[in-house]
Amino acid sequence: MSEEKAAEAIRIYKSKQEAIDKAFAGQQAKVADMFRKQIILAQRKYVAFTVAVEADVEKRLKIVDKVIDAESEERKWKIDQEQQKKEREASEAAEAKLREEAEARRRAEEEKARKAELKKKEKARKKMLKERAKVPIPPGYVDVKNSAKLASKLKKLKGKGGSGPVGRFAMCCFSLKKDKAFRAYCEEMSAEYNENVAWFNCEIKDDNFEAAMLLYEFNDTPAVIVTQDGEVDKYAQFLLGWYKGDEKQKTMKEQIAYHAKRGNEFGLQAVE
Repeated sequence: MSEEKAAEAIRIYKSKQEAIDKAFAGQQAKVADMFRKQIILAQRKYVAFTVAVEADVEKRLKIVDKVIDAESEERKWKIDQEQQKKEREASEAAEAKLREEAEARRRAEEEKARKAELKKKEKARKKMLKERAKVPIPPGYVDVKNSAKLASKLKKLKGKGGSGPVGRFAMCCFSLKKDKAFRAYCEEMSAEYNENVAWFNCEIKDDNFEAAMLLYEFNDTPAVIVTQDGEVDKYAQFLLGWYKGDEKQKTMKEQIAYHAKRGNEFGLQAVE
């Protein structure tokens, strides 16, 4: 009896163990199926995720490529601009250098021409002064009787032997006997300005100075005619009158003094 019970107990145990194993196997199969399904789902999600990521990465890469291209184009543009700037600056510097060189040559040529002209003028001035020494100025306030005598004296101031103008001046002072103040003033000026200026006292009597008489009668005033090298001086007024009235007479005196001083200093200064 005890053996039967033991055998029954073993049978029951084995039966339960088999049931347990069967249930465990069933559960294990369910778990394995669930795991497989989860793996498949996870794989699908992963694939979908990787596809999405790859698409996003590709999209982003395209954006990055565009940015890189834009930056590359910008860098290229900047490089081109910088290169153009350098080339422009180099061209401008070259042009400026050429202009400076041309200007320097022009200034040098002008300076050379200026010095040559100054040298020429100085040579002419020295020659004139040398020739001038051969043409003396009559001292003082020289009385002249008539037009012929005046023409002879003016002719002597032109220079001799074809030497050409020597820059001798003359103040031909025409007046009537009554014009004592005028003659006194001219004589006073002749004492001050007589180095290169001749002073001729041309007192009008009858018809000794016909042209001057006409001038006198027309202007009703004594007159001074300035000459250079025997000809009427183009820089002086043709007639420096001695008009009535203190202010007018003062102006005429100033003009006479001015041209007397200018004539006296003519050609003496060195050419600069």
